[in-house]
Amino acid sequence: MSTIPKYFGKFKGEDVLECQLISKTGVCIKILNYGAIIRDWQIPLLNGNKRCVVLGFDNIEDYIEYSPFFGAIVGRVANRIGGAKFVLEGKEYLLDKNEGLNHLHGGRTTFGKRLWKMTQISENSVQLNIFSSEEESGYPGNLNVKVIYKLVDNLLEIVSGGIKRGNFGIN
Repeated sequence: MSTIPKYFGKFKGEDVLECQLISKTGVCIKILNYGAIIRDWQIPLLNGNKRCVVLGFDNIEDYIEYSPFFGAIVGRVANRIGGAKFVLEGKEYLLDKNEGLNHLHGGRTTFGKRLWKMTQISENSVQLNIFSSEEESGYPGNLNVKVIYKLVDNLLEIVSGGIKRGNFGIN
């Protein structure tokens, strides 16, 4: 198994890295620190060939220009918030609008289009972390998020979580 990150391209002057997880059964998964994206997932076939089972691009430029969140971790909130606003404990929060009048997948600062930090790499797993500051895209409170991808044989385990400061929800 291999988790050595390699250069995949540049985003806003910073390196985009790709980490490859390979299991004993021949499953190969490639993960980017851009959006914590699962870029490629190859499974072995009975005839000895491999087949990709996810949508993805071969270069960072196409993710930046065309990707509608293929394989990405989005947030703070996944899906749309109608009217780009919500009320929490009697206070109205105005979010940035990035889909007409709505707020989609965390807005302009979505986790799916930012660089995550690869903080822990082990034999069969990679951990990525990202920080979202108070008032980013209009949300209250600070938030530290992590996602761990762990490949064992034919199973990919995805564990995500966050530590927040302030009263707000995430999904």
